[in-house]
Amino acid sequence: MNDQTVTAFYDFEVSPIAFDFAVFAILAEMERKKRRAKNIHFVFVPGANDGFRSDDIDYDSDNKEWRLRNIILPICNMLPSQTEITTCNSREHASAIESTLTTFAFPQDYRVQAPIGQFNWSTLSAAVARGETLPSFRASNQACEYMRSWLSSHVDNRKAICITLRESTHYSARNSNTVAWLEFARGLDQNKYAPIILPDTERVFEVPGSEYHGILQCPIAAVNLELRMALYELSWLCMMVLNGPGELCRLSDTIRYIFFDMLTEEVPGNTKIYAAAQGQSIGGNLPNATAYQWQIWEPDEPDIIKREFARMAARIGDGGSPMKSESDNRNKEDPMHVAVRLQMTGRLEDATSIYQKIVQSDPQNADAWHMLGIIAHQAGQIEVAEKLVSKAISLKDDQANFFITFGHTLKDLGRIEEAVSALNKAVTIAPDDASALGDFSELLDLSGDQQRSERIMMTALKLAPDSIDLLERAAVLLQKWGNKEEAAEFFRRAHDIRKDIEKRQFHGDNKMSEVPRVMLTTG
Repeated sequence: MNDQTVTAFYDFEVSPIAFDFAVFAILAEMERKKRRAKNIHFVFVPGANDGFRSDDIDYDSDNKEWRLRNIILPICNMLPSQTEITTCNSREHASAIESTLTTFAFPQDYRVQAPIGQFNWSTLSAAVARGETLPSFRASNQACEYMRSWLSSHVDNRKAICITLRESTHYSARNSNTVAWLEFARGLDQNKYAPIILPDTERVFEVPGSEYHGILQCPIAAVNLELRMALYELSWLCMMVLNGPGELCRLSDTIRYIFFDMLTEEVPGNTKIYAAAQGQSIGGNLPNATAYQWQIWEPDEPDIIKREFARMAARIGDGGSPMKSESDNRNKEDPMHVAVRLQMTGRLEDATSIYQKIVQSDPQNADAWHMLGIIAHQAGQIEVAEKLVSKAISLKDDQANFFITFGHTLKDLGRIEEAVSALNKAVTIAPDDASALGDFSELLDLSGDQQRSERIMMTALKLAPDSIDLLERAAVLLQKWGNKEEAAEFFRRAHDIRKDIEKRQFHGDNKMSEVPRVMLTTG
């Protein structure tokens, strides 16, 4: 394969047979642009479970094959670049393609014998935070011509409002409030608007119930992805709950949309923590969203649907068909906030890429250097971490958290006296930081200063007497020093507090945010 082609391996051993592929395709297009290549060669590699990922158990093999042909492959042709597609019949087939490459594959470091997947929104969120512009999907000219003909025959000069329904047996908790949507459709001014129901593909071959009588439907777009994309692009507005096909809208700079019901806590991929791990600001829009692309973090109930439609209609005004729009700068967060959210939810590579971009453009940003040091420490690169945190401290020497990180790093390097000095500096800056005092106590014990260690730990517990962590850490130290009875008392207190918290959580009295938070210094 020549240097003009990016070879993108989508490996079903580690990647889902779902609309997640849309993110992979956009990332492949970004890689093509980065390398200034002309083409993308998509290579689909079979997994061990009838050709697919072993944990994709919600669909049988026939359904997965259908999804490959009718979801995955059509997406390849919605990119602005020329594409070639190879569906391998074996992993050996994929290895043969890999052996011909003269450039790196995508994802970077991919090997057929050591597959990796890259299909998370977090990578796109990180790219936007770094100042990059995401590519956009487009329907083909022919698909748009067909759909214009359909709209001309069914809509006349009214404004098409495309309502996508999710009515799947897969994670049904995410499904649309169909009654609310039909009420909304009937309540629109039919002389001005033309509501179009786009049914769920699972339901498209069923006879519609009487509740659909008189409401226009477009079933052909439910089974043909190119026509679906064309309908989305040509509609005056698209409305739906969060769903797989909606990725076509979320990765378009043309389609106007409103998404509802962004969270379904009982569904693994729709929780607050999952949204945060994708780089999302809870309650906000996507970082690449235009002024006409909204996410509403409320359920699709009649009053909410009507309210948001009215707001969007007022924003669009007398505008006709959608056209390419620039991202709305109001949706762009401080890159540090995005990076911290990704870091705290385990997306370390994406977070690192943002921090590196920050220090490249702003070498005086001490917070970014510090966070890079934390990630290096987490990755076991202790010497690198020491240099990065030292850089942060050299830029801003009045931050207790910098010295806490530095102390832990020096401890892991075996430089105990220096670590004690660093923690001493931390607690001097923040004398009421109970956790830092606990860290300092343990380091003092490690250095052999038991008396001071005990005094500092007791000070920490006075500040946070109900801290399970500090009670248990104090108990360990007391046990080590031979104070077994006192250690047992501390363990008992920690146990009682934990049981009390569990009891209150069970009864719903102690609801806490799932999204990890971290305090950042600024300035």
